[in-house]
Amino acid sequence: MRNNPVAIVEVTSWFAVASSERSRSGICLPYLLSLNELDAATFKRRISTIDSLFDVKTVKCFEQLIAANTPSPIPLMDLDDLRTDIASLKGERVRVKAVGYYVMNMLMLKKGLADMSPIIVDISKLQRDQRRQVLQQCGDIMAGCRLAITGTVKQLSSQIQLSAERLEVQ
Repeated sequence: MRNNPVAIVEVTSWFAVASSERSRSGICLPYLLSLNELDAATFKRRISTIDSLFDVKTVKCFEQLIAANTPSPIPLMDLDDLRTDIASLKGERVRVKAVGYYVMNMLMLKKGLADMSPIIVDISKLQRDQRRQVLQQCGDIMAGCRLAITGTVKQLSSQIQLSAERLEVQ
């Protein structure tokens, strides 16, 4: 949520409103600034406890900020669609379900053991417990593990790969 350009525009719009229209909404400033450090649910809970102090315009301002900072769900993509469109998806966040095989410090996404066109996944940025889970559950070369990965498509030298941000072993 940090440095969300939409939130910055909304905050700027809020300050552009005449101060007479922002009556009693000076309390809004600390909460606007804390939005970048809180998830939307916590932020909404905090402002709901003091919502009687806010006027309607200020509450709408908060609702717009929360909506702008709530990440939209990334649709689940089929592995074949990812392979087909991977070159055009560079820099994009994707979510894909596949069978993962962890071999020689590499996580490969495949449809199954016989699939000879894996997608390489960089798991170095995952939290330690998620990396450990991959090592434990996806290390069997014959079975692999079913997982869902959210990550960003990146170009590394001549190879396009997925940089994992979140992983769910199923």
